[in-house]
Amino acid sequence: MNQENTIPTTEPMPLSDAVLRQLRADLAELERESRALKARLRRRWTEPMAAAQQRLVELALATTYRLIALAASRGRFHVLRMPRSGSVPGTDQYYVRTPGTSLYSLVRWDPVAHRERVVRALLPIYDTALTLAAPQVSP
Repeated sequence: MNQENTIPTTEPMPLSDAVLRQLRADLAELERESRALKARLRRRWTEPMAAAQQRLVELALATTYRLIALAASRGRFHVLRMPRSGSVPGTDQYYVRTPGTSLYSLVRWDPVAHRERVVRALLPIYDTALTLAAPQVSP
């Protein structure tokens, strides 16, 4: 089999069942919102659509990040090619936002590092959501 036709795999990233359930629920909600927004954008334009188009881009990125995390939980990759957004033409480098700041860093494309960066960025969101959703037990 040709090397280009094989999908690389690694050890699965350990994500709890609760996080995986929440990921799948979020994906379903993102899909619903995206479909509704696309239906609205297909109609005749009677209002400014820039905000709706920007929201659609945000939904696509949020969906991609969650699919990356879901694939990582199975030891797979959802994204193997460098994202066009933030890439430096003619190189294998792209800009990544530094967590907690408004600064960007130039990094070399590496699918494993990209996947880990995305999952690391998502986990605090799910840990917080799951903590808030957990039943509070009185001492």
